[in-house]
Amino acid sequence: MFTKRRILTISGVIVIILCVALILFNALGFVDRYRSVSEVTEDTINFMNRHIQIIGNITTGSIQILGQDISFQITDGTSVLDVTYSGATPQNFVDSVEVVIAGTLISENNFKATEILTKCPSKYEQ
Repeated sequence: MFTKRRILTISGVIVIILCVALILFNALGFVDRYRSVSEVTEDTINFMNRHIQIIGNITTGSIQILGQDISFQITDGTSVLDVTYSGATPQNFVDSVEVVIAGTLISENNFKATEILTKCPSKYEQ
């Protein structure tokens, strides 16, 4: 009825399908979408002490630099979040620029960033 070769082939196909499914399932866990400032500030309990990425604009006049320590605020036009960061900043890190910050919400309105990415200015904008 079933030969050894056929059983091995079917078993191999099943193992390959399971491996691919496992890889895809785990890969989806690494995809972390950008959160808005409002989304985070309205649900701080859900985001507390989790690594997340937030997109927003730097609030005008909020950047304070003391050596390698930087504090600033980001906003999405509705909510504002205080951010602290230690390290070098991107070259175009200025007021009102759009940024993506990655890090951890450590209190209701304080985010500890471990990475800052700024939107590159377009040479086509007028």
